[in-house]
Amino acid sequence: MKKDNIYDIKNTLSDIDLNILYHIYIHRCLTIRQIYRTFYINEFSFNQFIDIKINFFIIKDLLEEVFFNKNNSVLFLTKIGVEIVREKFCLDVNTINKDKIVKGYNSSSDLKLLSRLIPHQIFLNQFVLDFNVALEYKKLDLKTEYFDEKYVSQYQNIRPDGLLRLKDQNLDLFLELDMGTESEKQLSLKWKNYRMFLNSSEWDLVSNKVVVLFIVENVKNVENRKNVIKKTIIDEMLDLLGEKFELLVGTKEELLKIVFNDVIPKLSKKEESFENIIKSKHGYSILKGKNLKDKLGGDIYPYYIKKTEKGVEHEFLVDFYSGNQLNVVRRMELLKRNSSIFNYYNKRDVKLIIVCEDIVSNIKKDVNLSSSDVLKNENIYYTTLKRLTEFDLKTALCKIDAFSRIYHFADDTLSIRCLEES
Repeated sequence: MKKDNIYDIKNTLSDIDLNILYHIYIHRCLTIRQIYRTFYINEFSFNQFIDIKINFFIIKDLLEEVFFNKNNSVLFLTKIGVEIVREKFCLDVNTINKDKIVKGYNSSSDLKLLSRLIPHQIFLNQFVLDFNVALEYKKLDLKTEYFDEKYVSQYQNIRPDGLLRLKDQNLDLFLELDMGTESEKQLSLKWKNYRMFLNSSEWDLVSNKVVVLFIVENVKNVENRKNVIKKTIIDEMLDLLGEKFELLVGTKEELLKIVFNDVIPKLSKKEESFENIIKSKHGYSILKGKNLKDKLGGDIYPYYIKKTEKGVEHEFLVDFYSGNQLNVVRRMELLKRNSSIFNYYNKRDVKLIIVCEDIVSNIKKDVNLSSSDVLKNENIYYTTLKRLTEFDLKTALCKIDAFSRIYHFADDTLSIRCLEES
């Protein structure tokens, strides 16, 4: 039986069909269910989709089904599939890389993966697909581009698993997917590579902000795995986290929530709520922390708040921590140094309020991973938006001891502690 030529096959494909082939090229492979949920869920039942679409793609030799274990498979582009994508989406035949002319697109063999690597790719692809769903749900008109590790050319000295570039935000999201297989030694090596990148001349020329999303997937004890990852980061590169480079650790759901609620918006929901509460209920004036960075060792805390009462000035830096943002832990560690610099200019120390989601779980469990004993710093106080809403400031602010007991204060000078009932 004579095979159809590429021209005839291409003319039978709908725009959605062509878009699927392009997405498989971009993601290297997709599962049948990923294709269905992304493109056809409103057009066919799943069985119809298999009969009408998947069988067509395979019969026409556009896609190849590859099983990576007994019951699970993915779809890769065939040679014909890649050729159609190259023609339809105008992929360069050649390009220049390091002063050499090289092939400008990947062949079907270039895209193939070893069976043991396919699950990692599936979870990575799912994160990107869910990111796009959230982007559409939020109705955000943002220009985004995705580059699998195979296509990352924007950076020479670092290659994350994937790169999501948000052009309008001048923001690059580095995707690093963890399935619990990397040892402590391998994790430490990863952060040493990042340290080399951040100390390179290439990084000096980077204009975009970079946020690394370290995605924990498919592990039994998620919290333990997150703590192991955080500890290696704290030990190897906490000092390099800052305004231009951030690193977040969490599950897919946790990280997508942070990205869309805190990273992308100009003003996060937490910050908006905090501003309203601290001004209307507690009577503090607010200044963006970036205005004080020269007097705080170059570190940027989100807010500086101040109030004069009975001739006494009350002032605090404010930061937000939900258990994922290790750059916040770094700013907590550096408070003693930064307060000394602040004292040099203003002849007084400055205190720090950390607004958490849950004081015990966020602070006791996560901050205690730090090599320095942040919990003993007398100038760091903890609270939640709920406490700030319900109590006056001396009651809303609290300390936590080594036994996870919480103390609030009985006086405005924050010197008399009151043990709270558990």
